[in-house]
Amino acid sequence: MAVFPLLPLCVLLLSLHTLGGASPSCPVSCRCYSLTVECGSTSLRDIPKHVPPSTQTIFLQDNVIGQIRRQDLTLLKHLHYLYLQNNSISAVEPGSFQNQGQLLELALNGNRVHLVTADMFQGLEHLRILYLAGNDITRLLDYTFRGLQGEVVDVHYAGVDDLRRAKDSLNLTNQIALVKLGRAPLLYKLSLLSELGFGGVLLYIDPCDAPPGSHTWHQAFRVTLNPGGNPAISEVSREAGRSLTSLLVQPISAFLAKTLLSSSSTGQGDSCVPLARPPNTERKKITLTVGNHLSSKKIYNVVGYLKGKRNPDRYVLVGSRHDSDQGGGASAIMNQLIAALTEQTKQAWVPDRTTVFCSWGGSALGNIGSYEWGKDNSVVLQSSAVAYVSLNSPVRGTETLRATASPTLLQLTLDIQRRQLLSCIRGGNCPGPNVSSLQLPGDVNFFANQLAVPTVEFAFEQTKAEETTSFLSEAQFSAESPETLDPLFKFHETIAKMTAEAILRLVNDPVLPFYPLDIALDVQNKLKDKSVVTQSMLSTASSLRDHAAFFQSETMRPANDPKERDPSHVRMLNDVLRDLEKSFILPHTPPGVYRNLLYSLPGRTPQFSVLRFSQEAVLHCNVTSRALKHNSAAKEVLCHSTLNQSLSLILRAIRSAERLVCFGMGLFENYPNNKK
Repeated sequence: MAVFPLLPLCVLLLSLHTLGGASPSCPVSCRCYSLTVECGSTSLRDIPKHVPPSTQTIFLQDNVIGQIRRQDLTLLKHLHYLYLQNNSISAVEPGSFQNQGQLLELALNGNRVHLVTADMFQGLEHLRILYLAGNDITRLLDYTFRGLQGEVVDVHYAGVDDLRRAKDSLNLTNQIALVKLGRAPLLYKLSLLSELGFGGVLLYIDPCDAPPGSHTWHQAFRVTLNPGGNPAISEVSREAGRSLTSLLVQPISAFLAKTLLSSSSTGQGDSCVPLARPPNTERKKITLTVGNHLSSKKIYNVVGYLKGKRNPDRYVLVGSRHDSDQGGGASAIMNQLIAALTEQTKQAWVPDRTTVFCSWGGSALGNIGSYEWGKDNSVVLQSSAVAYVSLNSPVRGTETLRATASPTLLQLTLDIQRRQLLSCIRGGNCPGPNVSSLQLPGDVNFFANQLAVPTVEFAFEQTKAEETTSFLSEAQFSAESPETLDPLFKFHETIAKMTAEAILRLVNDPVLPFYPLDIALDVQNKLKDKSVVTQSMLSTASSLRDHAAFFQSETMRPANDPKERDPSHVRMLNDVLRDLEKSFILPHTPPGVYRNLLYSLPGRTPQFSVLRFSQEAVLHCNVTSRALKHNSAAKEVLCHSTLNQSLSLILRAIRSAERLVCFGMGLFENYPNNKK
């Protein structure tokens, strides 16, 4: 918010000829009487100066005033009534009414105001009537006219059990939840808190969850509540409406959380005691007020490509971000990759498939750049995108090398990481292989989650503790500069080499380095909970595994032989491999959970994410369901319908994948052998 200094007021003693009966202490063209100033229908373009400080009522209607500035009303501390209707006011500077604590009535109807925010009316503590009819208001933010006052309720990680305990002992309506980040997606937690009637949320990171050596007690951080895209676009807003929250959400430091909880917890590491409100401690009551300052920011993407020769209409996407302090040197790695591949083309190297290099904008605001570009090109990408190689934040620590990939690319990712381990043995500091298919934060979200494009990402992190305290990556801290974190750029060089190898394999291999058997094994691994899974589902998963193993050995392997492959048949085979993940896209999932079934949430027991939250829904349903509270039988059916629906969707996805694998097996069945 810009702050304008108050200019010294110079009093000029002039002999003025008053108009319309104005006195020397009354603005020109106005009438002043009995603590009232009338300036209506006088063609004023600004709120007049030199209004007597004791004035209680001002009439400024039917003029052409275009804005209300902070200095216009500063001296009028005794105003009770202010009438500005039928002007051309389109902007109200924040703090304009800071000194109008006694104002009772404000008329702004018949103007051009298009957005109403809380800071517009800051200071109007006794306002009783506000006229806003006849404006161009398109959006009204929650809590614009009032703050939220409530008790601070400690709900720990906002798990189902935590929320049940809170609901059993308290009235949660319009209270303020104090929530630890981690263990579940933030948007999912907020949806549960909203259902229970909370009005606001304070987020913090428990120091016991933070990686050893990190200093989180006094650190501030940001979060994004935007599930993707530009919320100002009506189409995106409707689509994201299920995930957008109406709660007031504010991240706070662990130190402030400790104060609000009256907790005595200290320390970090093995002896750390988690933050919690001690028993029999009085809950603190606080007020949350909205002080947003809206501004416009131009978001842009930079996209270039290296065209392939045999399959120019098949794209390998490589994505990084350029407008955030969370980049971790992504732009430097991207530039180096482009330079290296361009140099190879000068040596007569031509890739088989096209490489598309994407530098995204608006990543920290909800992956706006990548989401909007992906939506605009979704038809082409669904049929032509082969893989997405992510450089979201490649170096955010120096302790652990982690690779994250969809099951289709797990084998390729593991091979690349193993070769990196062999090459660093002599130099020491060699991390063990760490490959998983966890939900990825950042711009990869749209491509993995909406389009089911196989993805891979290599990154250095601080410690393995991040995996056990999942979703701490949703907190956006101001990251160390690449020069400080990696002064010799050795970690960046390692990521660049591994990423380059993945790109070269994806653009050059005649048969895409995708492994259907890994998908089948991953599906079986996530169906180990026999108490939930049906025998029919286990049988279908076993059949998928058998067909995938045969497809991989008898169809894919021979297709890699130059003497036996036919370009048109190999292209069809690659399209089958590319589309296999699309079988596992669900129409809807809980907020914050990937629609792509193949990506997991961190946890000790592998499980389909949607199944995990469907089981939680059965428990949570009994806490939040009010409509059927007098009909236990109907309520039981309602609470289990979500779980049954999720099981049905998983079974349908497995069968769809099996049909696609069987189609791929038939591609070469009747194809004549060239050797005969």
